[in-house]
Amino acid sequence: VDCKHCPAGRSCPGTGRSTTLSCSVGHYCPSGTLSATEHPCPPGSYTNNTNLRSAEECSTCPQGFACGWGTDLLDVPPLNCAQGHYCPPGTPSSTS
Repeated sequence: VDCKHCPAGRSCPGTGRSTTLSCSVGHYCPSGTLSATEHPCPPGSYTNNTNLRSAEECSTCPQGFACGWGTDLLDVPPLNCAQGHYCPPGTPSSTS
């Protein structure tokens, strides 16, 4: 059997399969990823792309917003900065 490691930017659910899937928005998939949601973009970042290979490829959360784990612009959008708080780029919590 010629087993291959799941390529970066993709997920490979199950063993013994040749099918690869796109990574989920808000997530990245380093080589060997099993689930499309295994690696969420870290707090303070987000992505709408589905082929990220590392956390460094996640985009910095924009000024005026906060981005928690696995933020994207559709399902888990950035939160508005809480009233009375300042949210510079890369803010992980709306009350930071």
